[in-house]
Amino acid sequence: MFYHPELKFQFPVPAAWKVQNMPTQVQIAPSDGKALLLFNLAQEKDLRSAADATVAKDSLRQVEPAQVVTVNGLSGVRILADQVNPQNNTTIRLQIYLIQYSNVIYRFYGMSYLADFNTYQPAFLQTMQNFKGLTDQSKINVTPEKIKVRQVTADATLAAALRSFNMPENRLAELAIVNGMELTTPVTKGMLIKTVVK
Repeated sequence: MFYHPELKFQFPVPAAWKVQNMPTQVQIAPSDGKALLLFNLAQEKDLRSAADATVAKDSLRQVEPAQVVTVNGLSGVRILADQVNPQNNTTIRLQIYLIQYSNVIYRFYGMSYLADFNTYQPAFLQTMQNFKGLTDQSKINVTPEKIKVRQVTADATLAAALRSFNMPENRLAELAIVNGMELTTPVTKGMLIKTVVK
């Protein structure tokens, strides 16, 4: 799941797809690089204007008329369109959803080459059709972890030193990366290592 605690929304991410959360958009892609899901804000104030602007700004050719949809009780518009590149005669098919939530219009683009589209459309729809408001307080009221530098009390491996500071077993590999070491790296008494605390 992708959670946004400040804007209070969430949506599922396809299994094994990589997420890149940037200031103006979220990019989600499979490892084969044959598809892309983009999520951003539309600047327009109503769904119809946002739909028209989306089609116009990217010179899209609608495959079917835009459809009014409801996504978890929220008003939306669904667009299926193609973008043709005349230079190399390739067609990218886009599944687009525009969803109005809290006076903002959110936009999903699911895209792939036309030949691959039917393979990826179910993943696009699974994400888009499951956008909803975030009400889970444990996801909204998240407190960041802080790095705490501690002094090793005895000669040991990094793993043993981290365990001595009660670091959870499932976080050891992550903490090894934070420290720039392997879990088997020897550490000596008095050496400083990084741990995490709430």
